[in-house]
Amino acid sequence: MVFMSEIQDSLEEEDRIASLITQMDQSEKQQLIFSLIFLAKRPVTFDEISQIIPYSTDEGNYSLIKPIINRINEELNSRSAPYTIIENKNEKTFKLALKKELIEKISFSNYVFTLKIPRSKMKILSFITYKTIIRHNIVSLDDILSKFGVMGINQTNELEKEGLLYQKRLELEDKGKLIIYELTNHFFDIMSFPKEKLLISQHLRDFVTDYLTEEEEDDF
Repeated sequence: MVFMSEIQDSLEEEDRIASLITQMDQSEKQQLIFSLIFLAKRPVTFDEISQIIPYSTDEGNYSLIKPIINRINEELNSRSAPYTIIENKNEKTFKLALKKELIEKISFSNYVFTLKIPRSKMKILSFITYKTIIRHNIVSLDDILSKFGVMGINQTNELEKEGLLYQKRLELEDKGKLIIYELTNHFFDIMSFPKEKLLISQHLRDFVTDYLTEEEEDDF
């Protein structure tokens, strides 16, 4: 009986929360959906959005959620935001992305070429960017040695002297003491990356793609 009572209490609490969300005005729903898509590091599914904006049926959900997405995009456009929410209709997912016209105008390879940094060094920077910023992993001295050899260590030291990287000592329980590499603020400044978090993520991916093949990215 106690168990059934707990289940009933849980169901009542879920109904109460659902009722509160259903009563939200449009601006609150827009904020919830935009926050979910903004924070996600992958496309957000229709089902995931439905969990925070509940309605009676799946069909009802889609017919009501899609206009909210459209209103969010209209607001982003009115603010001249550089990104928009795009939909994959086959998979019923949504994600935030740079506007197509901006992506077509941006060419990091042309910009970086004017810096006269050798391609071999750019591959090291791309490797560290991909591992630390995009994959949220660490890059150790051993990683550089394994991937680029002794020449890679020498070039990493040069990049450190040029102010693009810095060394940091770290001790992990499973790996012991490590020397790891991280990107400096100077790196972001000379690459002219925007300060806005979402744009940094997209532009870093563009930067990495310019210097790494798909096979190399998969290998990392």
